[in-house]
Amino acid sequence: MLSVQVNSHTIAKNVATIKKHLRNGTRFCAVVKADAYGFGLTRIGKLLAPLVDCFAVANVTEGVALRKI
Repeated sequence: MLSVQVNSHTIAKNVATIKKHLRNGTRFCAVVKADAYGFGLTRIGKLLAPLVDCFAVANVTEGVALRKI
């Protein structure tokens, strides 16, 4: 069986690193469709919400779930 661990600190660090390479004023959109690719939409959404400007989702249901966090 395959097991994957998600390191919240590493995800936040990766977002910060990417943002350093963007021009000032560039908005950052995190793609969290398909239940954040199986890692948990609300879990990853809560982590990324203070770090990104918006989210991309696959359907309205995912968008509604993110608005509730």
